[in-house]
Amino acid sequence: MKSTPHFNPVATVVTVIVLALMAGVGIYRIDFETDIVATLPERDPVIAAARDILRHHPGQDLVAVDLYLESGGPTALAGITQAVETAMTESGLFKRVGMKAVGAQMPALIHYLVAHLPILFSHADLEDHVAPLLTEAKIRDRLQSSLTQLASLEGIGQAEFIALDPLELRNLLLAQLARLAPAPGIRPFQGHMLSADQKHVLVVATPQQASTDTVVARQISAFFSDLQDWFESPEAPAAGVIITPVGAYRAALDNETMARRDTRKVVAFAMGGIALLLFLTFPRPWIGLLAFVPALAGTAVALFSMSFLQARLSVLTLGFGGAVISITVDHGIAYLLFLDRSRATRGQDAAREVRAVGLIATLTTVGAFLALSFSGFPVLGEIGRFAALGIGSAFLFVHLVMPRLIPSLPPARRRRPPVLQRLLARLAGHLDMKAFWVGLGVMGFLAVFAIPRFQVDLRAMNSVTPATRAAETHVQEVWGRFMERVFVVTQGARLDDLLDQGDRVSALLEKMTAAGELAPGFLPASFFPGRTRAEANQAAWQAFWTPARVAGLSDTLQATGASLGFAEGAFAPFLSLLGDTRMSPILPDPAYFELLGIVPAADGSGWRQYLTLKPGEHYQAAAFYDRLAQTGRARLFDPVFFAERLGAFLAATFRQMLLVVGASAVVLLSLFFCDLTLTALALLPLAGAFVCTLGILGIVGRPLDIPALMLAIIVLGMGIDYALFTIRAFQRYGGETDPGLALFRTTVFLAAASTLVGFGALMGADHAVFKSAGLTSFGGILFSAVGTFILLPPLLRRLFDRPATGRRHPSGSPRLARHAARQRFRHLEIRPRWSAWRKLRDGGILSGVVLPETLAGAAMVYPVDDGVEAAWLAETYPGLRLVGADPDMEKVRVAARVVGADGCIRTGSVEGLGGDAGGLKAGIVFLPGRPPESDDPAMLLRTAGRYLAAGGHLVVLVTAPEDRRRWWRWLIERIRSGPKPFNLADVESFLQREDFQRINHNAAGDSTSVLWVSAVKT
Repeated sequence: MKSTPHFNPVATVVTVIVLALMAGVGIYRIDFETDIVATLPERDPVIAAARDILRHHPGQDLVAVDLYLESGGPTALAGITQAVETAMTESGLFKRVGMKAVGAQMPALIHYLVAHLPILFSHADLEDHVAPLLTEAKIRDRLQSSLTQLASLEGIGQAEFIALDPLELRNLLLAQLARLAPAPGIRPFQGHMLSADQKHVLVVATPQQASTDTVVARQISAFFSDLQDWFESPEAPAAGVIITPVGAYRAALDNETMARRDTRKVVAFAMGGIALLLFLTFPRPWIGLLAFVPALAGTAVALFSMSFLQARLSVLTLGFGGAVISITVDHGIAYLLFLDRSRATRGQDAAREVRAVGLIATLTTVGAFLALSFSGFPVLGEIGRFAALGIGSAFLFVHLVMPRLIPSLPPARRRRPPVLQRLLARLAGHLDMKAFWVGLGVMGFLAVFAIPRFQVDLRAMNSVTPATRAAETHVQEVWGRFMERVFVVTQGARLDDLLDQGDRVSALLEKMTAAGELAPGFLPASFFPGRTRAEANQAAWQAFWTPARVAGLSDTLQATGASLGFAEGAFAPFLSLLGDTRMSPILPDPAYFELLGIVPAADGSGWRQYLTLKPGEHYQAAAFYDRLAQTGRARLFDPVFFAERLGAFLAATFRQMLLVVGASAVVLLSLFFCDLTLTALALLPLAGAFVCTLGILGIVGRPLDIPALMLAIIVLGMGIDYALFTIRAFQRYGGETDPGLALFRTTVFLAAASTLVGFGALMGADHAVFKSAGLTSFGGILFSAVGTFILLPPLLRRLFDRPATGRRHPSGSPRLARHAARQRFRHLEIRPRWSAWRKLRDGGILSGVVLPETLAGAAMVYPVDDGVEAAWLAETYPGLRLVGADPDMEKVRVAARVVGADGCIRTGSVEGLGGDAGGLKAGIVFLPGRPPESDDPAMLLRTAGRYLAAGGHLVVLVTAPEDRRRWWRWLIERIRSGPKPFNLADVESFLQREDFQRINHNAAGDSTSVLWVSAVKT
């Protein structure tokens, strides 16, 4: 006979190629989203608006450079600034350095302003700011100032402005530009900004490429490092220059550097720890390394499948989803533990054992993760779908592929159980009810502190080095704090639509400024109004300049101008604007877009305009958001309001996630177990893990952040998995002394320990996301495992580690005997419990059997199926010796559990029972059908009859005769896996031929399709 090969190289090569192709296709088809902001939920309008502004704000990619010189003042800073600007321009890394382009457009902008004064002043502006300038003294001061400027270099080109705007109304408008300065006292300086103490210059530059690209970020970092080194050299124009660059490039570079360093450290630590665990667990440690193969396969299949479901995938989904898929390492560990033993093993046998215990765990975990699609948090739903696909695929890989890769293994040379298995067996003996109550007490204590608090600072997810953090703090102290501003964006399909939207928003902002809700700021609509504002301003202009006021101003200008030497008619261009002049709003030149905050929409849908505002004393963010929403397509980003709203959303999401996943787990477990006791036990370690983890975090004062929220689902998945593996192992094997249960106990420990090693390594990471992931997951997984080992075994022993007997009943009560027989099936798998209920209930097929009052000798049942008939006979005739057999070893396992010490159940055919019956002929032979694969019912009847003693009873289940065979009954018979009833004619023929007496036909309860035929052997 040809032996089964231990390794299938062809299948292995094919599997590797297929998985590599699937992973490659998935990576090629999917665009990975690296922006943390993109993971924010879109359902909440406030968060959605913040997400949109954060992603598309034109200033997000800028590089700001602070130049500091202690002494020398502006004169010395001028040369330094010029040198830095030249170096940055020549580096080729920046497409624009400084704001000289804006400065170069100022003369043209002033020309525009003085030519369009009638549409640039509102009624309030005219009454509050223009009217006070119309006195003779004010006019004289303005004209005198203009003459002084004409006599200096600053006056070059000013003559035209004096003729068009002798009252210098343009300065009322230009004064608003000063509000763009990030802090008080800051003024323009050579196309840049000079600080109030005149020791700092801020140079703002736009990179040629996105600075968040780490290749570009590394080039920019190296450039500024070299530039600082040059300023410290003797060739530098001045000594003591300190260059402090800040920008998104530093965070991107720090994140990549720290992530890579942490990854190397974690991988090295985890590999060492896991290698030690494998050496202590497996007779052949190299076998244990294969436990990670299903997780890798599941990830590849999930990536391939997701590429057809969506075009983009968050890197958080890939990272956290991959961590979730690693939950399936317990299936691989269990499979390999059953395969790597001191005796020869087959892959199919190992897969069957693992499938029997792990199927419910997998289905529950997959269902719970799919339920995250209803959490309202897009990235959580994405992680849930990715994890569900990966976990399901990994489970299928364990049971369909791995038995073909390693069909069998020879016995291990190490005969003695490995160290870890022996230690766990010894530990299990000490975990009794005292340990249970101690664990419950600790959980109760930590529950006092288990109040979740949320941290929603997105910057905390971008880890930066102390040097970067110090640089950002320094720049904010000198140039103002970014987080104290609020941002408004308006949208329009065309530029004129954008200006019209700006009119509506500006009207609201002006009212809020007057009420003290906002600090005065620059409003682009003051320079370039839309149609509505321009018409209102022009009407106000015409109403303000009455004929009398125009005549008075004209006389004053002429008289005062003449006394100062101005020519007659010098101010005619200005006076002509005071008449009935019709003007239309002008679309801004693209040269002014940067000043006005106008950018094309990233999606090509039109234009956007960004406004930067500062809250006032009476600012209320929620009210501002509501009022802004009424103006049309305007959105708000207030960092403080956003953080509060996101915190509330995360809290609600956390509660909803617990509710959705918890409820789905309860429903799925209830359906799978159909046992409230086991369902509650499965959820006990999970509840304990959440309470204890939140309690520990509460004691140390650490809030839950976004990574912690995402990783909470890992605790859910692993907590359910550990508990279900333990419960199903007890349910399948009964006592803790069974080798199979010991292997699953080792599986749970090894899965938890290997995961704890990985997440424990993350606790020492420098990257904030990794560190948060390590702390939260380590606590959750640790408490899940501890709860599984301490809380469950003492309770499960009470349920399963007991004699297989029901409740004793008064003799002669068939109904109580059936009820007692059903008690033997308590808490077993749903299939045998369903079979017991179906047969033993009032009206079940066994309720129609009439048994003799007394019975001598043994009782034989074939096929024993799930042991329902055997259990019933054991309860009806206490002390009766039972023998039985069945070709299906799974059914023999269950039957042996429920019969216990009352009989002997073996795997095999009816012929193999002769040795057990021996010389003691059976007093009753029970034939509840014939095995599905039995082809000769006559031979089965003859063999069973030989075991029957004279005067013994034969009970056979037969198919009732029907006038017309109903199709649905035929279908049920075809798909039913249990014994098939005998044909009535075959049984009657056998009984007559073998000379049986007292042949009776009894109804099989309320079933009309089958009958019980009983007879006594002469």
